[in-house]
Amino acid sequence: QSSGVKSVVIENGKYLSNSINSAFKRLESLEEGLDKQSEYIMDEVNSMLSQLDKLEKNIKIIQGSGKSPNDFLDQRDQLLDNLSFKLNINDKDVKATLKKAYDANGKVTLDDLTKSGVKISGELEGTLSMKQEINKYKDGLKQLSNTITSNVNKAAGQEIFKAKDGELISINPEMLQEPEKINVTADIALKVYELKSEKVNINGKDMTINTFYNSMIQDLGQSSAAVIRDESNQSKLLENIDSSRSSVSGVSLDEEMISLVQLQHTYSANAKVMSTIDSLLDVVVNGLVR
Repeated sequence: QSSGVKSVVIENGKYLSNSINSAFKRLESLEEGLDKQSEYIMDEVNSMLSQLDKLEKNIKIIQGSGKSPNDFLDQRDQLLDNLSFKLNINDKDVKATLKKAYDANGKVTLDDLTKSGVKISGELEGTLSMKQEINKYKDGLKQLSNTITSNVNKAAGQEIFKAKDGELISINPEMLQEPEKINVTADIALKVYELKSEKVNINGKDMTINTFYNSMIQDLGQSSAAVIRDESNQSKLLENIDSSRSSVSGVSLDEEMISLVQLQHTYSANAKVMSTIDSLLDVVVNGLVR
């Protein structure tokens, strides 16, 4: 039990602890970012709902006067288009939830949507789904650290690892201050080493710590690949839908610009013709007078 061997145990334990804690903190940081993003999306949703409410009132006033509120109708369509990216406003349950919350409180909260049980979809649903995924991996890291702590301590016959405030797992502070307290025999070292291939109970299933960790990594890789694939497919689908909508509406910015230029040239040509005719008439009239 040389001091060099005990120092190696301490350093390896610190490296393992720091790796798990660092991964957990990164997940927490991502979760905080998603919470802020959800708040920002809800602010945008409420802003658009407020604008739509004002537009509807203006549209009714103008229609009541017998005129057509074309500009307001265009603004409403644009707002609805933008809102549809945030959540599925075509779903009757979503629309009913939005109306009920907005009419009652003048705004819609995230709780109003999540507690209603409606299928939100859109950017907001993607944010909430990602948060669920992050919580799943956070739970996995907690389970991993708890399993390592309990089984290593049991095999070593002493409390080498323990949790402390703000960290899932760490070296026992007493061991850090006084490494000589670590009892490292050949038998203990062998028991700890064999833990990587020894089946233990994790979430009600018998598996090795390595198997549990590898399954987490594989699940993460498969989820990442699925997200990338779905994003690519959805982008193509959205592009096709947008193209079809533009075709049906018959509105093309390029074509409209060409038409505008043609009209400008036609106007200029007509103006020149009128000027020429005016000059000819002036000559004829004045000539007759003379």
